Amino acid sequence: MISGLRVELGGGRSPLESGILNLDALTGNPSVDVRQGIPLADGSVAHIRSSDFYEHLTFEEGLALLRECKRVLAPGGVVDFTIPDMAAAFAYHNKGPGTGWNGDLELCCYGDRSSDWQTHKAWYTPALLKHVWEKEGWEVVTEFTQHGWPNQPKFKVRAWPHK
Repeated sequence: MISGLRVELGGGRSPLESGILNLDALTGNPSVDVRQGIPLADGSVAHIRSSDFYEHLTFEEGLALLRECKRVLAPGGVVDFTIPDMAAAFAYHNKGPGTGWNGDLELCCYGDRSSDWQTHKAWYTPALLKHVWEKEGWEVVTEFTQHGWPNQPKFKVRAWPHK
């Protein structure tokens, strides 16, 4: 990874490593609503990461944010996102009672809905996200992970703009 500014999108109250700028509308310092853009200079960021945030944007807001990420990334910069995997969630749910997870499908689909920011507005599978991001000019690698509360199927995305 190249050296430079590291940014977390929608990091919430999660403790972040030293030196990472948290852009979050609710708990960031300063508060930043990335739906309005990323308030950083072109080519100024080496690494953008986000976990359990992208699905809280509408599909259109997600595309706009992706374009902003491309704008602020320095040459050689990357994004790393972790996103709920809806195909895996439904497959797991459809195994039926006794799996220990199927009661959480609603939470995976919609978030906890306690506020606008806690509501999921778009749903992704690794194949869908890869297809859309590649059409937007990104190289994309996805991998399955179980991140967060027990057995929640998610996928990690590592992407960088085409040269």
